Amino acid sequence: MNHRIAFVVVVLFANLLVAQNTQNQDSSPFSRLRGIDDGSSFNRPTLASPVDNAASDLQPQVQYAFTLFQFPGVDDTIAFGINDRGQIAGGYRIAPGLRHAALFDNGQLVPLAPSTALARHRSTAFDINNRGDVVGAYVDDQLVPHGFLLANNVLTNLDFPGGFSTRGLGINESGAIVGDFLDAAGNLHGFRLLNGVYSQIDFLGSVLTQTVEITNAGDIVGSFGPDLVTSHGFLLTREGQFITIDAPQGVPGGSSANGINQRGQIVGGFTDDIGNLHCYVLTAGTFTSVDLPGVPFNQCVGINSKGEIAGGAFHDDGGVTGYEATPIPPRAH
Repeated sequence: MNHRIAFVVVVLFANLLVAQNTQNQDSSPFSRLRGIDDGSSFNRPTLASPVDNAASDLQPQVQYAFTLFQFPGVDDTIAFGINDRGQIAGGYRIAPGLRHAALFDNGQLVPLAPSTALARHRSTAFDINNRGDVVGAYVDDQLVPHGFLLANNVLTNLDFPGGFSTRGLGINESGAIVGDFLDAAGNLHGFRLLNGVYSQIDFLGSVLTQTVEITNAGDIVGSFGPDLVTSHGFLLTREGQFITIDAPQGVPGGSSANGINQRGQIVGGFTDDIGNLHCYVLTAGTFTSVDLPGVPFNQCVGINSKGEIAGGAFHDDGGVTGYEATPIPPRAH
């Protein structure tokens, strides 16, 4: 595995969109699936200053308790979005089978839509809102990749017009969805789906853009790459400003922004100078480290309004164990 920027959500967990009988051979930070662009644009030309990273160290002032998602007979678990009820969207795998979309709810693994293609083929759930609406991605019976929305037990495909593959990555309380899709050249673009209308999102000057989460107010976080080997996080404000986010201890061009809650806290990841993957929480300009102790490769993707984080720990054999990181209240003096 190329650990330098493998924390980008596309690489770590999203190979699922490749047809089941093929292998994704690209080592870039973004999956290289094929697609086509319909030309619709949501480009945001206004750039704001990057987040101030003058402080060279991540702050350790918040401590976390970690709960691992391990179940009898289940080989891998992955965790992405988390809502305010503590429900976590992700997936699981029982070797030698494929990964399937699931929720982790009150310590239980709940397979999603077991009578649909989510259970018959490769699938992953990426986010869940407080109403229980879930977005993700899967391959259908003809091995064609799609994004999906699962709401009120109804499975609806998400397909960017003209795109080869689409993934639903984030959903807010009003049902606005963000995700990504691939164009005919294999380039990755972000999108927003609002009131049935798809809008393309591209970070100015980038060749790869991924939009991962959207707040109720319309702020969006994601990652972009000006080339195939570089990644930066970003915040796209509701006013249309892009703000670059780079973790202070990460290698240059080795950061991502993966989730945002209604309080404006952002969770993401970075690669250090020896290739290990780490998690951070960005609160009011301050970066706080969030790593499962003793694990060199961590991925944090979702954060809810309580500051609870969904993430995963990667093993040397390529397996992954999902977890929830819960802030520990400071002791009263």
